[in-house]
Amino acid sequence: MSRDTENGRAYESADIGALPYLHYKGMGAETEVLPAVALRGLSILPGMVIHFDLSREKSIEAVERAMLGDQRLFAVTQKDAEVEDPECGDVYEIGTISVIRQVTKLPGHVLRVLAEGKSRGRLHRFVQENDYLMAEVSYENDDMTELTEAEQEAMTRTVKETFASYYTCFPKVGKAVADQIEEEMPLGRLLDSITINMPLPLTDKQAVLDAVSVRERFRILTDLLVREVDVMRIKNELAKDIRERIDKNQRDYILREQLYYIKEELGEKNTDSDVEQFEAAVEKLTAAGAKRCVPLKVSGPFHTPLMAPAGKELEAYFKDISFAPPAIPVIFNCLGRTGTDPIPALLVRQVQSSVYMEDSIRAMADMDVDAIIEIGPGKALSGFVRKTAPEMPVYAVETVPDAEGLPDWLAGQR
Repeated sequence: MSRDTENGRAYESADIGALPYLHYKGMGAETEVLPAVALRGLSILPGMVIHFDLSREKSIEAVERAMLGDQRLFAVTQKDAEVEDPECGDVYEIGTISVIRQVTKLPGHVLRVLAEGKSRGRLHRFVQENDYLMAEVSYENDDMTELTEAEQEAMTRTVKETFASYYTCFPKVGKAVADQIEEEMPLGRLLDSITINMPLPLTDKQAVLDAVSVRERFRILTDLLVREVDVMRIKNELAKDIRERIDKNQRDYILREQLYYIKEELGEKNTDSDVEQFEAAVEKLTAAGAKRCVPLKVSGPFHTPLMAPAGKELEAYFKDISFAPPAIPVIFNCLGRTGTDPIPALLVRQVQSSVYMEDSIRAMADMDVDAIIEIGPGKALSGFVRKTAPEMPVYAVETVPDAEGLPDWLAGQR
Protein backbone atom coordinates (compact mmCIF):
# COMPACT_ATOMS: atom_id res chain seq x y z
CA MET A 1 0.00 0.00 0.00
CA SER A 2 1.33 3.47 -0.92
CA ARG A 3 0.02 6.98 -0.50
CA ASP A 4 -0.52 9.94 -2.82
CA THR A 5 0.96 12.72 -0.69
CA GLU A 6 -0.58 15.47 -2.83
CA ASN A 7 -4.17 14.33 -2.21
CA GLY A 8 -3.84 12.24 0.95
CA ARG A 9 -5.44 9.19 -0.68
CA ALA A 10 -4.40 5.59 -0.36
CA TYR A 11 -3.83 3.61 -3.54
CA GLU A 12 -2.67 0.24 -4.72
CA SER A 13 0.23 0.31 -7.20
CA ALA A 14 0.88 -2.45 -9.72
CA ASP A 15 4.06 -2.00 -11.78
CA ILE A 16 3.70 -3.07 -15.42
CA GLY A 17 7.09 -2.74 -17.02
CA ALA A 18 8.19 0.84 -16.36
CA LEU A 19 4.61 2.10 -16.01
CA PRO A 20 2.74 2.15 -12.66
CA TYR A 21 -1.07 2.02 -12.84
CA LEU A 22 -2.55 3.60 -9.74
CA HIS A 23 -5.90 2.59 -8.27
CA TYR A 24 -7.22 5.20 -5.84
CA LYS A 25 -9.69 4.27 -3.13
CA GLY A 26 -11.94 6.45 -1.02
CA MET A 27 -13.31 9.95 -1.63
CA GLY A 28 -16.19 8.81 -3.83
CA ALA A 29 -15.80 6.79 -7.01
CA GLU A 30 -12.64 4.72 -7.40
CA THR A 31 -10.22 6.24 -9.85
CA GLU A 32 -7.31 5.01 -11.92
CA VAL A 33 -4.32 6.69 -13.49
CA LEU A 34 -3.98 5.90 -17.20
CA PRO A 35 -1.87 7.18 -20.10
CA ALA A 36 -3.82 9.93 -21.86
CA VAL A 37 -3.94 11.72 -25.18
CA ALA A 38 -5.66 15.03 -25.96
CA LEU A 39 -7.39 14.77 -29.33
CA ARG A 40 -8.00 17.67 -31.69
CA GLY A 41 -11.23 17.75 -33.69
CA LEU A 42 -12.33 14.26 -32.65
CA SER A 43 -14.45 12.73 -29.90
CA ILE A 44 -14.46 8.96 -29.33
CA LEU A 45 -17.62 7.37 -27.96
CA PRO A 46 -17.99 3.97 -26.24
CA GLY A 47 -18.38 1.27 -28.89
CA MET A 48 -16.55 3.33 -31.51
CA VAL A 49 -13.65 1.73 -33.42
CA ILE A 50 -11.59 4.39 -35.14
CA HIS A 51 -8.18 5.31 -36.54
CA PHE A 52 -6.59 8.57 -35.46
CA ASP A 53 -3.14 10.05 -36.11
CA LEU A 54 -0.85 11.51 -33.46
CA SER A 55 2.16 13.75 -34.05
CA ARG A 56 2.79 15.39 -30.67
CA GLU A 57 5.66 13.81 -28.74
CA LYS A 58 3.63 13.60 -25.52
CA SER A 59 0.80 11.76 -27.23
CA ILE A 60 3.11 9.29 -28.99
CA GLU A 61 4.92 8.58 -25.72
CA ALA A 62 1.58 8.04 -23.91
CA VAL A 63 0.53 5.45 -26.51
CA GLU A 64 3.85 3.65 -26.19
CA ARG A 65 3.45 3.59 -22.40
CA ALA A 66 -0.06 2.19 -22.78
CA MET A 67 1.26 -0.57 -25.04
CA LEU A 68 3.68 -1.57 -22.28
CA GLY A 69 0.67 -2.17 -20.04
CA ASP A 70 -2.81 -3.43 -20.81
CA GLN A 71 -3.31 -1.16 -23.87
CA ARG A 72 -5.83 1.05 -22.08
CA LEU A 73 -5.68 4.72 -23.04
CA PHE A 74 -7.78 7.67 -21.92
CA ALA A 75 -8.76 9.77 -24.95
CA VAL A 76 -10.18 13.22 -24.23
CA THR A 77 -10.99 16.06 -26.63
CA GLN A 78 -9.46 19.54 -26.57
CA LYS A 79 -11.85 22.46 -26.35
CA ASP A 80 -9.56 24.54 -28.60
CA ALA A 81 -7.67 22.59 -31.27
CA GLU A 82 -5.08 25.40 -31.54
CA VAL A 83 -3.69 24.79 -28.04
CA GLU A 84 -0.41 22.93 -28.54
CA ASP A 85 0.29 21.86 -24.94
CA PRO A 86 -3.14 21.37 -23.30
CA GLU A 87 -3.63 21.38 -19.56
CA CYS A 88 -6.56 19.97 -17.61
CA GLY A 89 -8.70 23.06 -18.19
CA ASP A 90 -8.11 22.91 -21.95
CA VAL A 91 -9.94 19.59 -22.41
CA TYR A 92 -13.48 18.37 -21.77
CA GLU A 93 -14.25 16.69 -18.46
CA ILE A 94 -15.71 13.56 -20.05
CA GLY A 95 -13.56 11.42 -22.33
CA THR A 96 -13.40 7.75 -23.25
CA ILE A 97 -11.38 4.92 -21.77
CA SER A 98 -10.26 3.05 -24.87
CA VAL A 99 -8.26 -0.03 -25.76
CA ILE A 100 -5.54 0.23 -28.38
CA ARG A 101 -5.96 -2.45 -31.08
CA GLN A 102 -3.15 -1.50 -33.45
CA VAL A 103 -0.34 1.02 -33.80
CA THR A 104 1.33 1.95 -37.10
CA LYS A 105 4.24 4.32 -37.62
CA LEU A 106 3.84 6.65 -40.62
CA PRO A 107 6.32 8.97 -42.33
CA GLY A 108 6.88 12.36 -40.78
CA HIS A 109 6.95 11.11 -37.18
CA VAL A 110 3.22 10.31 -37.20
CA LEU A 111 1.68 7.46 -35.21
CA ARG A 112 -1.60 5.99 -36.47
CA VAL A 113 -3.62 4.35 -33.71
CA LEU A 114 -6.56 1.99 -34.06
CA ALA A 115 -8.56 2.13 -30.84
CA GLU A 116 -11.92 0.95 -29.52
CA GLY A 117 -13.89 3.07 -27.07
CA LYS A 118 -14.95 1.04 -24.05
CA SER A 119 -16.43 3.35 -21.43
CA ARG A 120 -17.00 6.96 -20.55
CA GLY A 121 -14.41 8.32 -18.18
CA ARG A 122 -14.39 11.45 -16.05
CA LEU A 123 -11.11 13.35 -15.90
CA HIS A 124 -10.14 14.45 -12.39
CA ARG A 125 -6.65 15.74 -13.12
CA PHE A 126 -3.50 15.21 -15.14
CA VAL A 127 -1.02 13.48 -12.87
CA GLN A 128 2.09 13.80 -15.01
CA GLU A 129 2.75 16.45 -17.66
CA ASN A 130 6.45 16.13 -18.46
CA ASP A 131 7.27 13.55 -21.14
CA TYR A 132 3.70 12.33 -21.57
CA LEU A 133 0.24 12.74 -20.02
CA MET A 134 -1.14 10.52 -17.27
CA ALA A 135 -4.74 11.15 -16.25
CA GLU A 136 -6.59 10.29 -13.07
CA VAL A 137 -10.00 9.12 -14.28
CA SER A 138 -13.07 7.34 -13.00
CA TYR A 139 -15.35 5.07 -15.01
CA GLU A 140 -18.76 6.60 -15.71
CA ASN A 141 -21.44 3.99 -16.29
CA ASP A 142 -24.77 4.88 -17.91
CA ASP A 143 -26.94 6.64 -15.36
CA MET A 144 -30.39 5.05 -15.50
CA THR A 145 -31.55 6.70 -12.25
CA GLU A 146 -35.33 6.96 -11.92
CA LEU A 147 -35.91 5.43 -15.36
CA THR A 148 -38.64 2.82 -15.17
CA GLU A 149 -38.80 -0.08 -17.62
CA ALA A 150 -41.85 1.53 -19.24
CA GLU A 151 -39.94 4.80 -19.75
CA GLN A 152 -36.98 2.97 -21.21
CA GLU A 153 -39.23 1.14 -23.65
CA ALA A 154 -41.00 4.39 -24.61
CA MET A 155 -37.66 6.13 -25.19
CA THR A 156 -36.36 3.22 -27.24
CA ARG A 157 -39.41 3.25 -29.50
CA THR A 158 -39.31 7.04 -29.83
CA VAL A 159 -35.66 7.19 -30.85
CA LYS A 160 -36.14 4.34 -33.35
CA GLU A 161 -39.16 6.08 -34.90
CA THR A 162 -37.29 9.40 -35.07
CA PHE A 163 -34.31 7.62 -36.58
CA ALA A 164 -36.61 6.06 -39.21
CA SER A 165 -37.46 9.59 -40.40
CA TYR A 166 -33.76 10.41 -40.49
CA TYR A 167 -33.13 7.20 -42.47
CA THR A 168 -35.49 8.32 -45.24
CA CYS A 169 -33.60 11.64 -45.58
CA PHE A 170 -30.10 10.13 -45.36
CA PRO A 171 -30.38 6.56 -46.69
CA LYS A 172 -26.64 5.86 -46.90
CA VAL A 173 -25.90 7.05 -43.39
CA GLY A 174 -29.11 5.51 -42.11
CA LYS A 175 -28.20 2.09 -43.46
CA ALA A 176 -24.79 2.24 -41.78
CA VAL A 177 -26.48 3.01 -38.46
CA ALA A 178 -29.19 0.39 -38.95
CA ASP A 179 -26.54 -2.28 -39.53
CA GLN A 180 -25.03 -1.48 -36.12
CA ILE A 181 -28.27 -1.61 -34.15
CA GLU A 182 -29.08 -4.83 -32.36
CA GLU A 183 -32.66 -5.81 -31.54
CA GLU A 184 -32.25 -5.99 -27.76
CA MET A 185 -29.56 -3.30 -27.43
CA PRO A 186 -29.73 -1.36 -24.14
CA LEU A 187 -30.99 2.19 -24.49
CA GLY A 188 -27.65 3.82 -23.61
CA ARG A 189 -25.74 1.75 -26.18
CA LEU A 190 -28.45 2.37 -28.78
CA LEU A 191 -28.09 6.14 -28.39
CA ASP A 192 -24.30 5.89 -28.65
CA SER A 193 -24.45 3.63 -31.73
CA ILE A 194 -26.69 6.07 -33.60
CA THR A 195 -24.48 9.03 -32.67
CA ILE A 196 -21.27 7.27 -33.76
CA ASN A 197 -22.47 6.80 -37.33
CA MET A 198 -24.10 10.20 -37.83
CA PRO A 199 -22.03 12.93 -39.56
CA LEU A 200 -22.39 15.41 -36.70
CA PRO A 201 -20.20 18.37 -35.73
CA LEU A 202 -17.69 17.77 -32.94
CA THR A 203 -19.66 19.84 -30.45
CA ASP A 204 -22.78 17.69 -30.96
CA LYS A 205 -20.91 14.41 -30.55
CA GLN A 206 -19.17 15.72 -27.46
CA ALA A 207 -22.54 16.76 -26.01
CA VAL A 208 -23.76 13.18 -26.37
CA LEU A 209 -20.53 11.89 -24.81
CA ASP A 210 -20.89 14.33 -21.90
CA ALA A 211 -24.40 13.01 -21.18
CA VAL A 212 -23.74 10.30 -18.59
CA SER A 213 -27.46 10.45 -17.82
CA VAL A 214 -29.32 8.30 -20.35
CA ARG A 215 -32.36 10.54 -20.03
CA GLU A 216 -30.29 13.59 -20.99
CA ARG A 217 -28.55 11.66 -23.78
CA PHE A 218 -31.95 10.67 -25.19
CA ARG A 219 -33.07 14.30 -25.19
CA ILE A 220 -29.92 15.53 -26.94
CA LEU A 221 -29.94 12.84 -29.65
CA THR A 222 -33.64 13.09 -30.48
CA ASP A 223 -33.27 16.88 -30.77
CA LEU A 224 -30.35 16.35 -33.18
CA LEU A 225 -32.29 13.84 -35.27
CA VAL A 226 -35.33 16.11 -35.53
CA ARG A 227 -33.10 19.08 -36.40
CA GLU A 228 -31.32 17.18 -39.19
CA VAL A 229 -34.64 16.00 -40.64
CA ASP A 230 -36.06 19.54 -40.57
CA VAL A 231 -32.92 20.98 -42.21
CA MET A 232 -33.06 18.38 -44.98
CA ARG A 233 -36.79 19.06 -45.54
CA ILE A 234 -36.15 22.80 -45.87
CA LYS A 235 -33.14 22.13 -48.11
CA ASN A 236 -35.24 19.91 -50.39
CA GLU A 237 -38.00 22.52 -50.59
CA LEU A 238 -35.41 25.17 -51.44
CA ALA A 239 -33.81 22.96 -54.10
CA LYS A 240 -37.22 22.19 -55.58
CA ASP A 241 -38.07 25.88 -55.85
CA ILE A 242 -34.68 26.63 -57.46
CA ARG A 243 -35.22 23.81 -59.98
CA GLU A 244 -38.65 25.17 -60.81
CA ARG A 245 -37.22 28.65 -61.38
CA ILE A 246 -34.44 27.25 -63.57
CA ASP A 247 -36.98 25.20 -65.53
CA LYS A 248 -39.07 28.33 -65.99
CA ASN A 249 -36.05 30.29 -67.22
CA GLN A 250 -35.17 27.52 -69.67
CA ARG A 251 -38.78 27.35 -70.84
CA ASP A 252 -38.85 31.13 -71.35
CA TYR A 253 -35.60 30.95 -73.31
CA ILE A 254 -36.95 28.20 -75.58
CA LEU A 255 -40.19 30.11 -76.15
CA ARG A 256 -38.27 33.28 -77.01
CA GLU A 257 -36.15 31.40 -79.54
CA GLN A 258 -39.26 29.79 -81.03
CA LEU A 259 -40.92 33.22 -81.23
CA TYR A 260 -37.84 34.60 -82.98
CA TYR A 261 -37.92 31.69 -85.46
CA ILE A 262 -41.63 32.24 -86.17
CA LYS A 263 -41.17 35.97 -86.70
CA GLU A 264 -38.20 35.24 -88.98
CA GLU A 265 -40.36 32.86 -91.04
CA LEU A 266 -43.03 35.56 -91.27
CA GLY A 267 -40.46 38.17 -92.25
CA GLU A 268 -40.89 40.07 -88.97
CA LYS A 269 -37.36 40.50 -87.58
CA ASN A 270 -38.12 43.20 -85.05
CA THR A 271 -37.17 41.01 -82.10
CA ASP A 272 -33.52 40.18 -81.61
CA SER A 273 -32.37 36.83 -80.21
CA ASP A 274 -30.00 36.61 -77.25
CA VAL A 275 -27.12 36.00 -79.66
CA GLU A 276 -27.95 39.08 -81.72
CA GLN A 277 -28.35 41.16 -78.59
CA PHE A 278 -24.91 39.99 -77.46
CA GLU A 279 -23.36 40.79 -80.85
CA ALA A 280 -24.96 44.24 -80.81
CA ALA A 281 -23.61 44.88 -77.31
CA VAL A 282 -20.11 43.79 -78.42
CA GLU A 283 -20.23 46.26 -81.31
CA LYS A 284 -21.24 49.11 -79.01
CA LEU A 285 -18.59 48.23 -76.41
CA THR A 286 -15.87 47.94 -79.06
CA ALA A 287 -16.87 51.30 -80.49
CA ALA A 288 -16.69 52.76 -76.99
CA GLY A 289 -13.09 51.57 -76.61
CA ALA A 290 -13.35 48.06 -75.18
CA LYS A 291 -10.26 46.07 -76.17
CA ARG A 292 -11.81 42.62 -75.94
CA CYS A 293 -15.23 41.03 -75.35
CA VAL A 294 -15.28 37.31 -74.51
CA PRO A 295 -18.47 35.22 -74.36
CA LEU A 296 -18.53 33.06 -71.25
CA LYS A 297 -19.85 29.48 -71.23
CA VAL A 298 -22.08 29.80 -68.17
CA SER A 299 -25.63 28.72 -67.45
CA GLY A 300 -26.57 31.99 -65.78
CA PRO A 301 -25.30 35.45 -64.79
CA PHE A 302 -24.11 34.24 -61.40
CA HIS A 303 -22.30 36.63 -59.02
CA THR A 304 -23.64 39.66 -60.89
CA PRO A 305 -26.38 42.21 -60.11
CA LEU A 306 -28.57 40.38 -62.67
CA MET A 307 -29.10 37.76 -59.93
CA ALA A 308 -30.62 40.32 -57.55
CA PRO A 309 -34.19 38.89 -57.96
CA ALA A 310 -32.91 35.44 -57.00
CA GLY A 311 -31.09 37.00 -54.05
CA LYS A 312 -34.35 38.52 -52.79
CA GLU A 313 -36.11 35.16 -52.99
CA LEU A 314 -33.23 33.48 -51.17
CA GLU A 315 -33.38 36.15 -48.48
CA ALA A 316 -37.06 35.41 -47.96
CA TYR A 317 -36.34 31.71 -47.43
CA PHE A 318 -33.69 32.46 -44.84
CA LYS A 319 -36.09 34.40 -42.61
CA ASP A 320 -37.31 31.24 -40.88
CA ILE A 321 -33.90 29.54 -40.69
CA SER A 322 -31.54 30.11 -37.77
CA PHE A 323 -27.78 29.84 -38.23
CA ALA A 324 -25.41 29.01 -35.39
CA PRO A 325 -22.07 30.84 -35.31
CA PRO A 326 -19.40 28.91 -37.26
CA ALA A 327 -17.31 26.58 -35.10
CA ILE A 328 -14.26 27.32 -37.26
CA PRO A 329 -13.28 30.43 -39.25
CA VAL A 330 -15.15 30.72 -42.57
CA ILE A 331 -13.78 32.83 -45.41
CA PHE A 332 -16.53 34.17 -47.66
CA ASN A 333 -15.30 34.67 -51.22
CA CYS A 334 -17.76 37.51 -51.73
CA LEU A 335 -15.61 39.37 -49.16
CA GLY A 336 -12.22 37.75 -49.57
CA ARG A 337 -12.01 37.37 -45.79
CA THR A 338 -13.94 36.21 -42.75
CA GLY A 339 -17.22 38.02 -42.21
CA THR A 340 -18.97 39.39 -39.14
CA ASP A 341 -22.28 39.99 -40.91
CA PRO A 342 -25.12 37.48 -40.40
CA ILE A 343 -24.60 34.38 -42.52
CA PRO A 344 -27.93 34.74 -44.45
CA ALA A 345 -26.90 38.24 -45.58
CA LEU A 346 -23.53 36.96 -46.75
CA LEU A 347 -25.10 34.07 -48.68
CA VAL A 348 -27.49 36.47 -50.42
CA ARG A 349 -24.55 38.71 -51.25
CA GLN A 350 -22.69 35.68 -52.62
CA VAL A 351 -25.42 35.14 -55.22
CA GLN A 352 -25.31 38.63 -56.72
CA SER A 353 -21.84 40.02 -55.96
CA SER A 354 -18.40 39.52 -57.41
CA VAL A 355 -16.13 36.94 -55.79
CA TYR A 356 -12.61 37.63 -54.60
CA MET A 357 -10.83 34.30 -54.92
CA GLU A 358 -7.33 35.77 -54.86
CA ASP A 359 -8.06 37.71 -51.68
CA SER A 360 -9.65 34.59 -50.15
CA ILE A 361 -6.57 32.48 -50.88
CA ARG A 362 -4.23 35.13 -49.50
CA ALA A 363 -6.43 35.41 -46.39
CA MET A 364 -6.04 31.67 -45.79
CA ALA A 365 -2.28 31.94 -46.25
CA ASP A 366 -2.19 34.80 -43.71
CA MET A 367 -4.10 32.56 -41.25
CA ASP A 368 -1.30 29.97 -41.50
CA VAL A 369 -3.58 27.39 -43.12
CA ASP A 370 -1.57 24.17 -43.60
CA ALA A 371 -3.16 23.12 -46.89
CA ILE A 372 -6.10 23.82 -49.20
CA ILE A 373 -8.39 21.03 -50.42
CA GLU A 374 -10.63 21.57 -53.45
CA ILE A 375 -13.72 19.33 -53.56
CA GLY A 376 -15.77 18.96 -56.74
CA PRO A 377 -15.41 18.47 -60.49
CA GLY A 378 -12.50 20.11 -62.23
CA LYS A 379 -9.29 21.52 -60.79
CA ALA A 380 -9.67 25.19 -61.70
CA LEU A 381 -9.40 26.40 -58.11
CA SER A 382 -6.34 24.23 -57.44
CA GLY A 383 -4.59 25.86 -60.38
CA PHE A 384 -5.62 29.29 -59.12
CA VAL A 385 -4.17 28.49 -55.67
CA ARG A 386 -0.84 27.44 -57.22
CA LYS A 387 -0.64 30.75 -59.09
CA THR A 388 -1.69 32.90 -56.15
CA ALA A 389 0.17 31.13 -53.32
CA PRO A 390 2.78 28.78 -54.85
CA GLU A 391 4.06 27.75 -51.41
CA MET A 392 0.60 26.50 -50.30
CA PRO A 393 0.04 22.71 -50.60
CA VAL A 394 -3.18 22.02 -52.51
CA TYR A 395 -5.09 18.79 -53.16
CA ALA A 396 -8.08 18.28 -55.48
CA VAL A 397 -10.77 15.74 -54.59
CA GLU A 398 -12.61 15.01 -57.83
CA THR A 399 -13.16 11.24 -57.64
CA VAL A 400 -13.61 8.54 -54.99
CA PRO A 401 -9.93 7.45 -55.33
CA ASP A 402 -8.96 11.08 -54.74
CA ALA A 403 -10.95 11.08 -51.49
CA GLU A 404 -9.46 7.77 -50.40
CA GLY A 405 -5.95 9.12 -50.98
CA LEU A 406 -6.57 12.30 -48.96
CA PRO A 407 -5.57 10.90 -45.49
CA ASP A 408 -2.20 9.71 -46.76
CA TRP A 409 -1.62 13.05 -48.53
CA LEU A 410 -2.44 14.96 -45.34
CA ALA A 411 -0.15 12.69 -43.31
CA GLY A 412 2.66 13.51 -45.70
CA GLN A 413 2.16 17.26 -45.15
CA ARG A 414 2.82 17.04 -41.41
